[in-house]
Amino acid sequence: MRWFLLIFIFISLLSCSNNVTQGTLLEPKEELKQILDSFIRENSHKNFTIYELYIDKIDPFNTDMILYAGNMSLTEEENYYTNQTSLLSFVYQDVKINIYSGVERYFNNTSNNMENYVKSKYTQSALLAIIDSFGVLRTRKLDSGYPFIPFPLENKDGMFAIPVLTEPDEE
Repeated sequence: MRWFLLIFIFISLLSCSNNVTQGTLLEPKEELKQILDSFIRENSHKNFTIYELYIDKIDPFNTDMILYAGNMSLTEEENYYTNQTSLLSFVYQDVKINIYSGVERYFNNTSNNMENYVKSKYTQSALLAIIDSFGVLRTRKLDSGYPFIPFPLENKDGMFAIPVLTEPDEE
C-alpha cells in the first residue's frame, strides 16, 4: 500500500511539471509551404536576416499576404515608433518567420524573446505578394509594397510604361 501511495504521489508531481505551457506550434498548410519553399530557396544566397509574413484578411473569402525577406523589418520605422513586435512566429527550413496581422499595435509581447528594433538604413530586400481568393493562392513579385495597403497594380504586358523624360526643345 505504501508503494502504491508513493507511486501515486510521484506520478502526480510529474504530471504537474508537464503542465507548463510550451507556446503555440504553427505549421503552415501545404499550399503555403510550397510558396515558402520557393521564396526561401530563391533568397537563401542573399543572407537576409529577417523573414516576415504579413496577413491581411480582406473578407471571408479573400486574404492578401506579403512575404518579405531583408536585413531590417519591412515595417521597422512603424515598429520602432509604436513599440510593436511580432506576436507569432514559426520556424520553417531553419528560417524564423515573424507573422504580423495588425493586432501587434494593441497587444504587448511579454515573451522573453522580444526583439529590439533599431532604426537602420534601407537595405536590399525581397517581396512576394500572395493573394488567396476562395482558397486558391496566387503569387507575384513586388518591387515595393506595405502591409495592409492594397497591392500596386500588376503591370501585365507593359500596359503601364515607365515614363521617358526628355530634355525640352530649346528654341
